[in-house]
Amino acid sequence: MSQIFIHRDGQDQDPYTLEQVQACVVISTLTATDFAWCEGMPDWVPLSSVLARLDQQGEHVSDGWRRKVATCDQKSEMRFLGFKVKRDLTQGDCQDQIDEACKELTVKSRLEIFRVKKTKEKEFLEFLQRSSFKLRMTIPNVGQVRETIDFLHDDIPNWASETSAEEFATLILSRYPELKNNWDSLNIKIDGTTPDDWGSDPATERQLSYLRDLGATVPADVSKAEASELI
Repeated sequence: MSQIFIHRDGQDQDPYTLEQVQACVVISTLTATDFAWCEGMPDWVPLSSVLARLDQQGEHVSDGWRRKVATCDQKSEMRFLGFKVKRDLTQGDCQDQIDEACKELTVKSRLEIFRVKKTKEKEFLEFLQRSSFKLRMTIPNVGQVRETIDFLHDDIPNWASETSAEEFATLILSRYPELKNNWDSLNIKIDGTTPDDWGSDPATERQLSYLRDLGATVPADVSKAEASELI
């Protein structure tokens, strides 16, 4: 089975199997236009070209993924498109309905925007979760992040590719000044460390809410440190 390498954001990612690539395309973590390479290719080309070449060479993707339980991202897209999400939905069921809906170009365009926003939402939230102490801010809730992303989308062309996580943090602080926090008054060092007992405290409701949004399995007694690790 050929290994497929993906080039994204200026970096070469670890190799994927053909089945892993197919699964990632289904849940939109990879797209047909991502640059890819496999043995025998003269240069980096769109992923769709690599898949077509492998198909011509007789390497076919297993359809086993179709019978697996629908992913959280698929269910989110189904709800966005107005479909009822049944408990026993499979990845194949979701993909068929999403593909059918996207035959209408306006729907396809709306879904592409939704996917970009969801991707950037996860990226920005992860950065803010990791960096809140250095930034001297409280971690914003999902609604605040989404509202700020909507503002970017409506007012700034090419925002998704041109807005760094650091710039997003500055923007959300300007829109929600109540997120600013004077960590010095709490005797907390702003160097990526916290008091020894911080990590053993119970996870915050915001951490738990974010983990639920990501579809993670969360132990009942999870601590702040463990929640941060999971995120």
